[in-house]
Amino acid sequence: MDHKEETQKLISELPDIIKSAKYDEFYGYQLDPKGEFYDSKIVEHLIHKLLKAYGFNLTETKKHLLDILRWRKQFDPISAAFIEKHDPKFNKIGALSLNKDGGSCEKVITWNFYGTIKDSNEVFGHVNEFIRWRVGLMEQALQLLKFDDPTNNYMVQVHDYKGVSLFSMTSSAKKASTSIIKLFGDYYPEVLSKKYFVNVPFLMSFLFNAFKSFVAEETRKKLTMMTDGSQLNDYLEGSGIPAIYGNKGGKSLDDIKIVFDRSKYKLPEYVAYLVEEKLSNTVD
Repeated sequence: MDHKEETQKLISELPDIIKSAKYDEFYGYQLDPKGEFYDSKIVEHLIHKLLKAYGFNLTETKKHLLDILRWRKQFDPISAAFIEKHDPKFNKIGALSLNKDGGSCEKVITWNFYGTIKDSNEVFGHVNEFIRWRVGLMEQALQLLKFDDPTNNYMVQVHDYKGVSLFSMTSSAKKASTSIIKLFGDYYPEVLSKKYFVNVPFLMSFLFNAFKSFVAEETRKKLTMMTDGSQLNDYLEGSGIPAIYGNKGGKSLDDIKIVFDRSKYKLPEYVAYLVEEKLSNTVD
């Protein structure tokens, strides 16, 4: 079932939802049918994805869309991604790459390196600072997705636990982790295809397997855990996988990671417009 009826129904109600939220940008695209940057094809794909996240329940999806738009208006993730300057300390714990698998498909990968953190309180002590950086990285990954292509509109996340001890988690790290997991669950539905946990210590792997038994089947299918990071190449193959994860002939992450330069990576028109508008207002 393609659920076209529900998709078109929700699209027809977008003007009222936008009016209530007082905001019309979703994942970097304009939802207002009367807007200059409105793209009906992309909006149709976005709305279908959103409906899928909530079991094609129109009432539930409308409620969540309104919450998402209100949050985006208040938090301003576009600014977090493309305007704000974040502390360089975060460069060691997160990165993006594009993985080309030899065909036409490109997968956006978000890398998370928890073993590189030497002082947990330095990184997570100011939770809001961490959250704005992490949301900014998520938004940059979103803008690399192709929402008009059903095969290329999901990202992959890799969480590397090499060097992490179960007992090294401070209260600030737990608070930051809990906050970002909830935020992504609430405001970024249906953008993740797979999440790989690599170099997981034995005790943590035991707890991970126990945790999986309590999550929904649809979520469980997206999670893969491995104790050896070189096994990642068995699941993800392509130019975006560094040599340390089993890619023979692969490059280092520093060689393939994306530093988001707007001259190299073209932003969607509406995002570019919003960024220029915000920069102009800042100058004024």
